[in-house]
Amino acid sequence: MEYFVEIADTDLVPDIMKFINTYYQEDHVLSKNKELFEWQYLAPSDEKCHFVLGREKLSGNIIGVLGFIETSQYDNQLAADNCLWLSLWQVIQDTGIPSLGLILLQYLIEHRPHNHIAVAGINPSHKGMYKAMGYKVKDMRHHYLLNTNINNYNVAVVPKDLTIPIINNKNTLELELIDGESLLKIYSNFDFHKTRTPKKTIKYIYNRYVNSLFYKYKLYMVKDVDDYLGVVVARECQVNAYKVLRLVDFLVEPRCIPYLANPLNKLIQNSNYEYVDFFQIGLNETELSNQGFLKIEPDSDVVIPNYFEPFVRKNCGITICFRGDHADNFIAFKADGDQDRPSILN
Repeated sequence: MEYFVEIADTDLVPDIMKFINTYYQEDHVLSKNKELFEWQYLAPSDEKCHFVLGREKLSGNIIGVLGFIETSQYDNQLAADNCLWLSLWQVIQDTGIPSLGLILLQYLIEHRPHNHIAVAGINPSHKGMYKAMGYKVKDMRHHYLLNTNINNYNVAVVPKDLTIPIINNKNTLELELIDGESLLKIYSNFDFHKTRTPKKTIKYIYNRYVNSLFYKYKLYMVKDVDDYLGVVVARECQVNAYKVLRLVDFLVEPRCIPYLANPLNKLIQNSNYEYVDFFQIGLNETELSNQGFLKIEPDSDVVIPNYFEPFVRKNCGITICFRGDHADNFIAFKADGDQDRPSILN
């Protein structure tokens, strides 16, 4: 079969959605909801759809797709330090083209400028493939704080004999709920993004979360007396009458994050959340533990659910792969890539 590879034009969105429904998963949310598809894969500054396509030369039919999300699509100032997050990746198996999926990936690498490339939420059976391609492969760490004012947990599963550490309350950090306009005003000169890989900016946070069409995110300003240290992005999830708080992104000096245990503990108790949790890679796990955060272990009897659409009351991890400049300093959280998008939309 003769074929060609290209970055998709926007007029091919309906064809890509149909391909997803036929060859990836029937009734997948990205095959049914065009508004969500365009929110995630079309960028205001780009005339292309963020999918690499393999297409049959004679008919033009799509035979393979590889979606990608760029950090620069939320702030074009990040173009010089762009991170490509791979997402939906599917090829037709009987095309007779060996390694078509890898051909799509190589095309993306060669035709889309970037400093880093990553993917979150891979099938664990694919770890070897990514390692062979030079990626660092890690399981994200899942941390949490329980609301100790609650006796019976209805979202989490908490054994009665669980030892809950004492939260270190000897720091002065505070969390203050703010809106998007206040975020832009207060942090207009904020540049802590220069200390992390991949880089993020306040504009990135605003466009990615405040402008989200589908989730209502909460923004918490991190303060130390009169010093503004950054922002934490959170999303409330609810199961029946019970609610939890999930921290999905941080634009804070990484060394400060463990010390958020104390203000977070106050927040979940005052707001009656069962718990607060977050996934991360790249933070100091010893310091997180010292400050009172618990961690889900592979053999843990504690259950802190990751899936809410639909709700699944079991532990479900996230495996992440990445490579690029300063990969040893790579820091990522749950909402990086496509791990915090809707799975069910009416």
